[in-house]
Order: sequence, then C-alpha cells, then structure tokens
Amino acid sequence: FNYFIINIKSSIYYLLITNLLIIIGSQIPIYIFIYYGRIIIQILINTKLLINNNKSYFYNFSFNFNNKKQNKITTLTNVIIILGFLTTLSLNAMQTNSLLTYIGEGVPKNKILQRSQALSRSSCRYFAGINNILTNILIIHLIPHKDTWLYQDFKNIYFCSLLIVNSNIRNISNNTAITKKLEIFRIKNNKLINICNNKIISIYYLYNSLLYGITGILYSNIIRIELYISGNKIIISENQIFYNYSFTYHGIIMIFFLLMPYIYSTIGNFNLVLIIGSTELLYDNMNSLSILILQISYISLLLSIHSEFGGATAWTIYPPLSTSNIILSPISIDLLLYTLIISGLSTLLTSINFLTTLYHNGNIGITNYNISLIIITIIITTELLIITLPLLSIILFMLLWDIHYNTIYFDPLYIGDPIFYQHIFWFFGHPEVYIIIIPGFGIISHVFILISIKIIFAIKSMLLSLILISIIGTLVWSHHIYTIGLEADTKSYFTGLTIIISLPTSTKVFNWLITLINISIYNYSSINYSLLIINFIFTFTFGGTTGVILGNTAIDVVLHDTYYVVAHFHFILSLGAIISIITYLFSLIERLFGTYIFIHESSNIYSLINFYLSYIGIIITFSIIHTLGFQLMVRRISDFPDIFNSWNYQSSIGSQFTLLAISTLVLFMKSLNT
Repeated sequence: FNYFIINIKSSIYYLLITNLLIIIGSQIPIYIFIYYGRIIIQILINTKLLINNNKSYFYNFSFNFNNKKQNKITTLTNVIIILGFLTTLSLNAMQTNSLLTYIGEGVPKNKILQRSQALSRSSCRYFAGINNILTNILIIHLIPHKDTWLYQDFKNIYFCSLLIVNSNIRNISNNTAITKKLEIFRIKNNKLINICNNKIISIYYLYNSLLYGITGILYSNIIRIELYISGNKIIISENQIFYNYSFTYHGIIMIFFLLMPYIYSTIGNFNLVLIIGSTELLYDNMNSLSILILQISYISLLLSIHSEFGGATAWTIYPPLSTSNIILSPISIDLLLYTLIISGLSTLLTSINFLTTLYHNGNIGITNYNISLIIITIIITTELLIITLPLLSIILFMLLWDIHYNTIYFDPLYIGDPIFYQHIFWFFGHPEVYIIIIPGFGIISHVFILISIKIIFAIKSMLLSLILISIIGTLVWSHHIYTIGLEADTKSYFTGLTIIISLPTSTKVFNWLITLINISIYNYSSINYSLLIINFIFTFTFGGTTGVILGNTAIDVVLHDTYYVVAHFHFILSLGAIISIITYLFSLIERLFGTYIFIHESSNIYSLINFYLSYIGIIITFSIIHTLGFQLMVRRISDFPDIFNSWNYQSSIGSQFTLLAISTLVLFMKSLNT
C-alpha cells in the first residue's frame, strides 16, 4: 500500500512538470537562443531522470519482480523515453531550420517571432504529449504485488496508448532489435482485449478517471493563478488563446473524463452486478470495448491539446466560432469533436449494457422498493444517456460536415441557424448535469444505509423525487440560452419549470436530513462519513439555491456571462459530485485494496486537516466568485478591473487550500501504512 501512495505522488509530480513545460513553452516570448536553451534544459532534466532511475520518483519500479522481468520492463521503458526525446529533438531541429530559412529570406522580425512562438507551442505540447502517454503507461506501478489477480490484468490496460502509437514509434526508429522487442510486447499483451470481468474493468475506470482528473485540476489552477491579480501574469498578451483553451480542456476533462467514467461507469460496473444478483454483465465483451474506446478518446484529446493552436471554443463548441477556418485551427477542432463523439460512444455502449443486464439478468425477487438506491440512480442515469447521447453525436457530426463538406446547417450567411445547435446541445447539456449528480445521490443514500443500518426516511418519496428530477431535467434546457432572444411565453414556460424542479430536490434533501438526525453515530467510521455527507448536503443545497435564482429570466439575462454562473455549477458539479466520489471511494477502499483510509482513523490528524482544508478552500474559492458575479465580473476573460483584485486574490488563495488538502490526504494515507 505504501507503493501505491508513492506512485500516486510520483504521477502527480510528473504531470505537474509536464504541464509546467507546456506553460513555459507556450508563454515566454522565445527568440532563437532561448529556443535552443529550452530544448537543452528539457534534455538535461530528463536525462538526469534516466541516469538516476532508482532514485527517481517517476520511474521507481516498486514491484517485487525477478531481475529478468524488471530488466525487461526497465529497458523497454527507457527505450520509449529515449525515442520520445530523439523525436522531440528532431522536430525542434526541423523547426529551427524553418526559422533560419525565414531569417535568410529577410522576413520581418515580428513575423519570425510569431512563427517562433507557434513552433515552440507545437513542440512543447508534442513533448508533453509523449510524457503524458508515458505517465499513462507507467501508472501500472500503482499495484504493489505481482501475485494478485488485479496486477496480472491491470498492467495490460495502460499499455493501450503504447500499442496505438506503436506504429509511429517503429517508423521513427531504425533499430530492428527495439522493433522486435516491441512486437514481442504486443503479442504478449493481446490479452488486453480479453479482459471482461466487470470488477476489473470498474477499477480500470477508477484509475483512468483519477489520472485524467489530475490534468483537469492542473488546468483549473492555471486559470486561478492567472486571475489572482489583474494584468497578464503567466499568460502573455500575445497568447490569450492559451487561457481560452485552458478552461475549454478543463471543462471537457472534468466532465467527460473524470466525472462520467468514475461516477457512472466505475460505480455501475462494480455495484450493478453485485446488487441485482447477476454473475456478469450481459455483454461483457462490449464492456471491455467501452473502456478501450475511452482510451482512444483521451488520446484524441491529447492530440487536440498538442496541436498548434488548440481548441479554444469552450466545452460547448458553439458555431460559428468552431466552424471558422480563419480564427482557429480546424485540426484541433476536429480532434476535439472526435474526442466527444468517441467518448459518447463509449458511454452509450456502457448504458445499453447496464440496461439490458438489469432486464435480462436481474434477480426475480428484486423490485423498485427493495433494491438499493444506488442502482435506481444508475438506471435513471442510463435512460437519460440513451435519450440524449445520440442527439449530441448527431449534432457534432453536423459540425464536422459544416467544417469539411460545405454543408450549411449552422451557417447564418445562408439558411443555417446556430441557435438550432444551441437548442440541441443543451437538450443534452442540461440532462448531463443530472447524469453526473444523480449517481451522487445514490452514493450518499447508500452510505447513509451503511452508517445508520436503516432504510432512508420515506424511501418511496425519495424514488419519486429522483424520477421527477430526471423527467423535468430533460424539459428545461432553454434556461441556458435566455440571452439569445426567446419569446416571452417561452421564457415564462422555462422559468416556471426550472423553479418547479427545486421541489423534488428539496424533498430528497429533507429525507437525508431526517435520516441523519435519527441515526446513532456509534463509531469513528460514522463520524467521518457524517462529515462528508453534511459537506455534500450543504454544498449541493447552496448550489441549488443559486440555480433557482438563475432560473428567473430577468435575473439570468444580467448574470449569464458573469462568474455567478461559474460559481453555481461548480457548487453542484465540482463540489457535490466530487464529494460523493470521495465518499464512495472511502466506503469501498477496504474491498479494493484491503486496507482502510478514512475509516476507523478519525484520530489521525491528517484526516481532520484534510477535511477542514478542503472545506475551507471550497467555501473561500466559490463563495467569493458569487460576489464577483454579482458585481458583474465577466467570465472567459483573463483580465479584469483593478477593483476586483482583492476578491480574486482571496479566491485564488482558496484554490491553493484545496490543492494543499489533496497533499495532506496523500500524507494521511501514507501515515496509515506506517
């Protein structure tokens, strides 16, 4: 278990360094000599990591391998790293030759500088992309013992990225011995497509989502560091597009690669089969295919990040910005659309698998009133996904056709209508909020049952409220687009229906509070879970209250493009969903790893520090953003008037509290082992 903690820390440090390289390579106005200097620094840093292999945090092989296997994997890893360095160096050499050609042809200095910055961004993202793929590969060292069933199958999944880019690596290298080793590795790991056990796949989803979430959190901290005071800090004025694609990729990674795989796929795979009394999911090969498709989707996202300009369209990808070949790079937009289409296909296959398994493999004695609430929420989420995901895929394909095949679905110069895209997108986008948070409701209810040894108060009203939330949630999408000029009757309809959705939500919160009041907190486990549950109820209720305010048309038109909206949906998703994720992980950690993290150890000082730091950081960060929203500070812009300096500085301090809380959690888990 100590190896697990060490390698979690190493992965975090490694992603921090690679993302710092992205910032450095993207923001510093680079002339030729600085350009060469950055390349040399990168090579020296990573060469030192190779030389100090046993001392390095990043490539510390913690398994109890025999020497033959350890040498083989060490050699393979170092070969891949060296190939990545050589590829990056050759790419930089070609780019430098193009710059020298520009100088020889008498191109003006400002044009050379712009080209140098563009090439620097491209090469640094390519270099960081190789490092991110290597991090995905090397994360297999999280499993401490080679004799466990988990390790034997788990080590294969993270070589998926390597197998996909294997052909590119072989084209770069002329060394037949290296090619032969890679081919042997490919043959020995064909077992990857045969992993169909739902519990193993659920753990794959868990590690994927946690790893992807680290990248999303780093993007959010880049945003808060830039906004801690007015003016340009880490993002220069000539490269404001970096800020735009920072919040774009932050949103996409956190929604589609952290919350969706964890709160839906992980929990569904692990709990559905156990609770309904089945032996396996109905289509187990389809389940394996779903996670492989998710890997391909993330690789497509990495390629979009590492393209020359990135997809700076926000996660909504509105036309005509996304369909313009002049403003942004069409390659990055294409890869971004492929990412969403492929990840949507993965989730859709999982949804179909869950629904068919429930109806065909379920136990006869299970009804809607004696089944666990966590399964009810998975069923509701599955039906929402099956209804909305095909529409999202269709609308994204229409965007691709507009970009490449001269269709005019969203082109206002002809008969196209970009408002049509917004309606269809938010018909998916608003149910997506409930797709993410409804399984969180099931988690909280499940943990309530664990700590109270009793059924949730008024269980039938809880079921009814969940069903009503899902139904009404699909009918209120246009409250996201009040500002486009809807008719007065339409606005009145959506305003009334948006406020009505607070009734089943408040019923559910009432059920939880009554259950919490009547339970007997009889051990440290219940105390710790109660802290998490109270935190969840407070943050979700506060975020829902601000949502009721935004449901009013007159108020939303004023606050729509301000940070008040950002604070609202972060209280719902970033806080409510993440707290439910942590609660579920702590409740299941003994089954996954055979050890306790948060349970029975409330006397440990790190657990209390983690809870209070995270809670204080959350409240400081997003409560202040509410204030900024009321003062009409515009979102999606990296600068602001000096009058907002104090509020933004305090909000950025709160975000650093949250990062510190994550560090104390790692220390806490390590201290438990000692």
